[in-house]
Amino acid sequence: MFAKSLFFARPQLLGLDIQASGIRLLGLKKHENQYLLQHLSSHHFDIQSIFVENKIKHWDVLLTLLTDIVQALQIKGAPVAIQLPLHLVSLERISVAVGLSERAIEAEIRAAIHKDWPDSEALCLDFFCLPRKNALEEVMFVASKAEYLSLYLNCIHAAGLKVCIVDIDIFTLLRVINYLYSCATENNLLIYTNNFFVSIVLFNAKNILFFEYWEVAQSCAAWQQLIQKINVSLMAFSQVHITRGILCGEADNLMIIGELLKPLINFNLEHLNIDQYIHNQQSAFIDAQQSQLFHIAYGLAMREMPLWWK
Repeated sequence: MFAKSLFFARPQLLGLDIQASGIRLLGLKKHENQYLLQHLSSHHFDIQSIFVENKIKHWDVLLTLLTDIVQALQIKGAPVAIQLPLHLVSLERISVAVGLSERAIEAEIRAAIHKDWPDSEALCLDFFCLPRKNALEEVMFVASKAEYLSLYLNCIHAAGLKVCIVDIDIFTLLRVINYLYSCATENNLLIYTNNFFVSIVLFNAKNILFFEYWEVAQSCAAWQQLIQKINVSLMAFSQVHITRGILCGEADNLMIIGELLKPLINFNLEHLNIDQYIHNQQSAFIDAQQSQLFHIAYGLAMREMPLWWK
């Protein structure tokens, strides 16, 4: 399914979400406190045609699909934000001395991950400092394999798009949730599932308290075990009041998770719904069921353009 631009010549930034369930591309224009829909494209494909062992393998097939989308939407040269899934990165925290330079913090990170990633120079790193609570600075960092990321970027660039932001899937969803909900003083639980993994994130507007992920279960017994793992993880934070659980991702998996988890928790579960927040001139352009596929693309398109972008 392709759809052309509605009423703007070109978006400031496109959110490009590539998963085993398909390609989603969405463009937004911020107007006051609302986001106006500009571009929308969705393309389904057979998982095995592009993905092998939970990651992209057939880059030539992906390039052909992306090129068709770029040509159909006439968006060659447009800037895009993309995402890496949590299972393909290392997302961790470390404590460092206050006042270190960015180069010194990066050196501390590489030293900390040397055991798990001996060839740390073959990694791409990004980090940000969390609100300080004591004499040390707490830093959250993301590390990804440079080779895979390079293949990803080269493929998208060859299709005619320009990558200016690389995000993590759960971060994009937290951005959407913090926009839709008043989370300033609330602790919420995100439960996100794609074709391969189930992720949970306990968070509020200021901090990520906990996150974990597991492979998607393949049997009823395995689902029961997975739910027990989620419950054990939540019991470790029994002192934290959770306002709500927010479900997002692959519909069949979410139905199973919801049914099995509800008897074990004392907070409500609800599905993330961006449909009422997507404003456009043609109400039939996107329906509630279709909008569920665009959560990550929506969060990517909400990103601000980098100051260095020209």
